[in-house]
Amino acid sequence: MFHLRCTKKLLKRIGAAPEDAPGAATTLLGDWYANIVFSKPQQLVVCISERTLLPVVVPAKNIHGLPERLCAQLEQLLQFIGVPSAAIEHELAQMHEHQFASTASKSVLGSLNESIFHLSWMLSAHRDCSLLEHAVRLGNIPNKPIGYSFASEATRSLFRAKQVISAASGVS
Repeated sequence: MFHLRCTKKLLKRIGAAPEDAPGAATTLLGDWYANIVFSKPQQLVVCISERTLLPVVVPAKNIHGLPERLCAQLEQLLQFIGVPSAAIEHELAQMHEHQFASTASKSVLGSLNESIFHLSWMLSAHRDCSLLEHAVRLGNIPNKPIGYSFASEATRSLFRAKQVISAASGVS
């Protein structure tokens, strides 16, 4: 279970009522923050993980399928950055259920806005790149909230740490 913490603008576009008091996420990457980007030729949604600030970029078309498309794009991105397949499968299984919620962290929201700023430039400078390639580029920009580390590296480290703890305790 995870919460898709959308900006007011995106919640209105989706037509979803946010949960008043959502519980804790069961995913390793935590909740996801999302905002819509009005760009040409297509509108996009940028989502970032609450724990590692890993960005995922998905088309805004068919906005009601956003949680499923987030999972599909996340799977590709995690494979690309080298997260083990078993860990990806476990994370996606935990993301099978979701709830919409309002944003809660100004720090994560600020990182989301910074990712959108960078993406706006990338869309004009790198027109031939796929959304996955844009997400990879965004994941390799240093982020102050995670100690000027890269979101992609923070994500790999988080999954590696989980793998070490699981191996030590004999749990998968």
